Amino acid sequence: MGAIPYNPGLAAELMTGLLLSALFAASYSYGYKKDLRFWVFLCTFPVYGLFRSGIAIAGMTLPFTFAPLKLYKRMLFLAVALPVALGIFYLPTIQNEMFYSGHGTLQDILSDNFDTSGRKQMASAVRLRTLDNPLLGHGTGGCEYFIRRLTNGLQYPHNDWLLTAYDYGAIGVWIFGLTILAAALHALKMVKKVTLEAKILFKTGAYSFVILAMMMLSDNIMVYASFFGNIQFMFLGIAYSAAYQQQVKRTQTDGMQIQDVKIRTIRQPSYVLK
Repeated sequence: MGAIPYNPGLAAELMTGLLLSALFAASYSYGYKKDLRFWVFLCTFPVYGLFRSGIAIAGMTLPFTFAPLKLYKRMLFLAVALPVALGIFYLPTIQNEMFYSGHGTLQDILSDNFDTSGRKQMASAVRLRTLDNPLLGHGTGGCEYFIRRLTNGLQYPHNDWLLTAYDYGAIGVWIFGLTILAAALHALKMVKKVTLEAKILFKTGAYSFVILAMMMLSDNIMVYASFFGNIQFMFLGIAYSAAYQQQVKRTQTDGMQIQDVKIRTIRQPSYVLK
């Protein structure tokens, strides 16, 4: 752990790791017990990459999975995760990443010693300018232009919810929020109609929107669309394809049964029909 660089720059790997963590959390919950080791391995990605929010979100994928995991197992994983998270918090590399002084306690997270990488200052400036046009926003790319002028180099405010509000206003934020909510709910609704493997993918796809919404609070996940969105919708695409194929087979089977009933009815002797 002492060899971890200060800033390895593994943002794309983090996005992939979070999605696969959700996948193996769901598969474990559906009975693939050996997949637990893959989940544990993938949870090390954000630790190595020094992504504070990513560490918390990866750890939540199993105890809060949408898959049917028993309550006592959820509580057990939470009980194990808390001391592990505390140990990670006090690693020297994590301490250097989190605090200006190079060390701190949990209470210092709320103090000026907590290193937000400029997030706090940028968020305040973006919120203030967003109030100039709170309903419709300043248009696509407006926040990027503002952050460039504000920081003389950066492009995004490390908060995609604020970026969306700045560009598209409250109306845009609500439309986006309702869209991902509808997509997640529809995926969960489809679970009842498919086989086991498709259930896992639907549950993973639905939970991926939770990961998206949470990562948007502290990172620019929209910039990494090809590393998050491509895999996210691959899960959903395979699941919906499986659901469609299953529906086609069911329709064909029902049609053959109806045709068979008609043939047998026609062939009945006249005295039986009477």
